[in-house]
Amino acid sequence: MSENQRSRYLSLAVALLLSALATPLLKALVEKGGHLGIVKENAVSYCNIMFVGNLCSAAIVFLYFRPTNILKSFKNITTRCWKSLLANTLLANILSPIFVISALEDGGDLTTVILLLQTNSIFYALFAWVMFGEKISRKSLLGLGTIVLGVLVLSSLPGSQPFGHSHIYTLLAAACRSLGSCLAKQVLEDESIMPAFLVLRNLIGAVGFFVLAIQMFGTGHFADAFSPGLWPLMLVYAGLVVVLAQLTWFRAVASLSSETLATWSTVVPVLAMFFAWLLVGELPDTTQWIGVVIIVGGLAIAKASFNSSALRRLKGPKHLLRPFTGA
Repeated sequence: MSENQRSRYLSLAVALLLSALATPLLKALVEKGGHLGIVKENAVSYCNIMFVGNLCSAAIVFLYFRPTNILKSFKNITTRCWKSLLANTLLANILSPIFVISALEDGGDLTTVILLLQTNSIFYALFAWVMFGEKISRKSLLGLGTIVLGVLVLSSLPGSQPFGHSHIYTLLAAACRSLGSCLAKQVLEDESIMPAFLVLRNLIGAVGFFVLAIQMFGTGHFADAFSPGLWPLMLVYAGLVVVLAQLTWFRAVASLSSETLATWSTVVPVLAMFFAWLLVGELPDTTQWIGVVIIVGGLAIAKASFNSSALRRLKGPKHLLRPFTGA
């Protein structure tokens, strides 16, 4: 393997690791962040992380792409692009994170949330079929059906967490994320608008999330949001989990085959559960392990069924424009 090939696979590995790390790290920061000694305990909340994290992400992307390139990118944004940007931001950067927060605060355990978020493959396939006429092969249907079976296992076997509000919130989060990707699908094929899109998406997402979260949860959820110690912590978190994850994924998408990307991305839920154990001490129980095996198997079957050209349509950079939850 050449040095250039190793570099490409390293980019893919970093992107997948950071994607898996995002949700467990989010919960770990909320549970343990106040004990770090650099911020007030109440400052490290889900809402503050989402709000401040999106602002920090926008600032980092703005500096990375440089102001002159951002301004040039702005000129290429059409009315259609603006509509796509607003729809994607509302669904993926505002509603999806709110549903994830609601699931976690409603008592949903981290492992179940991670696994249920994998249903975004099902929602994406359905939305793409309805909106773009993307065909779903029998093998893909088998894989998607297997994922559904895994979800049912998580809520029906003895000892499992009963199906409740946290499950519904997580499924809604996955659906919003997938619909947002579909709505941005064709527009984001124009890479010239990517710098401006990323900056605006995070900036509008932060403001929109702030307004909607206040309406839903009250101002108490943003207590100490401007605590001085919180912002350096969020700059590190946003720089790694959001910006670096996106940039390394873009490089992998540009240089590796779609089959490679699809195959290796199936390890993300397993890695996420490893980080959940490492950071917050959550280990899957027997029922969840069964669900893990079934869902990962379904992901592998579904993704193996797409041919290379279809994967390029479905797996392009737009899929990395995920909400600030990272799961």
